[in-house]
Amino acid sequence: MRPLIIIDAAHLKGTYEGTNLLAVGMDGNNQIIPIATGVSQGETGPSWTWFLSKLKECIGEVPNLSIISDRHASIKSACQAVFPNAFHGYCCRHLLMNCKLKGIRLQCLFWKMCKAYLPEDFNMAINELGATRPDVYHKLTEAGVEKWSRAYCPSDRYNYMTSNSAESINSLTRDVRKIPITNLMEWYRDLVQRWYCERQEKYRDAPLNELSDWAITKITKRRQKSVNWIVGAIDRYIVYHVDDRRRMHTVELYSGTCTCRKWQLSGLPCGHVLAVCRVMGLTDFNHLAKGWFRRKALEGTYQELVYPVGEDSSWQRPNYLQVVKTPLMDKKLAGRPKRKARIRSQGEEPVLVRCGRCGACGHNRNSCRETIPQKKTRYSQQEHSYSEQGHYYSQQAMPFSFEASDLNDP
Repeated sequence: MRPLIIIDAAHLKGTYEGTNLLAVGMDGNNQIIPIATGVSQGETGPSWTWFLSKLKECIGEVPNLSIISDRHASIKSACQAVFPNAFHGYCCRHLLMNCKLKGIRLQCLFWKMCKAYLPEDFNMAINELGATRPDVYHKLTEAGVEKWSRAYCPSDRYNYMTSNSAESINSLTRDVRKIPITNLMEWYRDLVQRWYCERQEKYRDAPLNELSDWAITKITKRRQKSVNWIVGAIDRYIVYHVDDRRRMHTVELYSGTCTCRKWQLSGLPCGHVLAVCRVMGLTDFNHLAKGWFRRKALEGTYQELVYPVGEDSSWQRPNYLQVVKTPLMDKKLAGRPKRKARIRSQGEEPVLVRCGRCGACGHNRNSCRETIPQKKTRYSQQEHSYSEQGHYYSQQAMPFSFEASDLNDP
């Protein structure tokens, strides 16, 4: 897998209003893989530090690791404490919402600025945005250009500019986050079990150099786009220059670089590299893609088996386990506590609430808990069955009453 982790949090909706912390990764077929999940008291610095520390115990020190999240201050401090050598980038979608950019033109300009591969394209876009919205320009520069732009990123975030992958898992748990925590963890385990089993069957006995379906689709689109590009040789079989009808770029095959930077940042050959392959007569260019895009790597990604935990009656319970106590949710909300009752105006008299069911004061009929005696009739005719010539029918009970003088009536 790519050394990439996308983290996010979602609030629980059950009795104990905690926070569900989540970390996901992306495989070579652009599919989401849940890596770790946990429940904490809230989205605080100690909670994220605990979660990332447990994650580091599992994955170790990963070289060239990139972490993508929103701009929460607790996540920033936790990443610096637990993964000091990793690159921490911001989600551009959350940054767009913080800037409050409205209108299709400004939003398109923002995404053009974030996804620009070259510094000159980025500078042109951010200057145009600064001329229209100088307040947004200052906010983006204060956040750190290297944290959210692809052109000035000091590390490799593998073309993932948002935390939508973690948001997608949070969307799946929209209703599950109402249930108890143990059931929530079982839901995650069942999800990983089903996904691993489905993908194991798909990539079992895969060819060694065949790429994933997503990678093949990307390369096919880039090759179709570069059909009429002009290619010239600088050093045959080593260095070429390619004219894409807009700019001139240089491709170095041995070093694996192109001046457009798409090949280096995405891991897949760009259109300029594919144009060079067309001129050289190469029909198989799978070796130019990174290793994690191969189906053999995907087979290794999902080779582990995920088993259910079984019935709790069959569990072996060690004697040293601690009793889990009820969580203490002592986090106070900012500001003045809200009152449920409306603050009356000056001189306004309180309205007396009377129940329309029992007639008592202080509540309404929706919250009434009083027992109301049922009205009884003096006499009632019971339901009987009659038989006439072998046919049976029933007569409904009808209430009736009579006076004492009717008893003497024949």
